Amino acid sequence: MNQLLGYLERILREHGNVKHVQLLRAWPDIMGNLHKRTRLESFQDGQVIIGVYDPQWLQELHFLKSVIKQHINEYFQASVVSDIQFRRVGRRKKNASFQPVVQQEPPQRTPVSLSKKEKHALEHITDETLREALYRFYCNRD
Repeated sequence: MNQLLGYLERILREHGNVKHVQLLRAWPDIMGNLHKRTRLESFQDGQVIIGVYDPQWLQELHFLKSVIKQHINEYFQASVVSDIQFRRVGRRKKNASFQPVVQQEPPQRTPVSLSKKEKHALEHITDETLREALYRFYCNRD
């Protein structure tokens, strides 16, 4: 990752916004534990857009806006951030490795005495999922 960021930094130094890559690189240090709940979306013309994974943290981070701005400006040792905006984002999927589906054995049923009416109702339900749900309902009643 650092190698890629270094490459991007060289390209952006020539063509664009090198501070964005520098901020990406320093994101865990600047945000501390909050870096796991956020990601840098954009940094351009003094405007920082921070993506927030959890809606609860979106509101909390609004209260910390000035502190985050101060931390970023201290990192660059200059007043490079004029405003911060937050937006709700979904988590990025990690490299999904193949996970085989393991079929579990169905739970063993303990014998329950059902009434004649209940047995009759179960016998006439063709949808297995519905039949199983009704059976569990009958078994869990008080």
